[in-house]
Amino acid sequence: YGEKPGGLQLASGNQILPGGDVETVGINSTFDPEELTAYELGVKGAAFDGRLTISTAVFYNDWKEIVLRQRTETNPDNGLTLEQPVGLNVNAGDADVWGFELEANAGFTENLTGRFTVGWADAELDNASQDVFETFPTFAPDGDVSGNKLLRQPEWLISGSLDYQRILVDDWEWYAGTDVNYQSSVYVGNDNQSWLPEHTYVN
Repeated sequence: YGEKPGGLQLASGNQILPGGDVETVGINSTFDPEELTAYELGVKGAAFDGRLTISTAVFYNDWKEIVLRQRTETNPDNGLTLEQPVGLNVNAGDADVWGFELEANAGFTENLTGRFTVGWADAELDNASQDVFETFPTFAPDGDVSGNKLLRQPEWLISGSLDYQRILVDDWEWYAGTDVNYQSSVYVGNDNQSWLPEHTYVN
């Protein structure tokens, strides 16, 4: 279990007074801590005299009170209308994250070793609202982003590597290695309308 601290956000805006005059004021907005409860169940083992080791785990993260940016047209201190909307941090959503991880390390020979990892995650917002999207109804009608995927959370992470190392002469060794890393696409906003494509790096 862990918490991300809450905080105080200071902003400024022009509020419209009852008589129609405009007054510049400071706006104070507080938000509560985010809470994360993580559950994980895993197993580790070795075979072939330790030349193969495998570890795997399944996990579930229960994320509560996520801070999301919200638009307000009234001063939260007194309810007066603002001349221009102001963006504030508000506890406005929850999320469920399910997934699994697998890692295998193998010694194929005395000199050749390999490693393989795969991770999968289903990270979805629940009871989440981001009213800045209300002016873009094709993004998120009524600002409701429940059911959308969390931003910056890839569904798949896969990697593999091979390394070869042996004595060259005396205390000198020579070494060669290669690795491949794959990441599936990620969303860059809670509206899920823009994303970074999947990519693979080879070294």
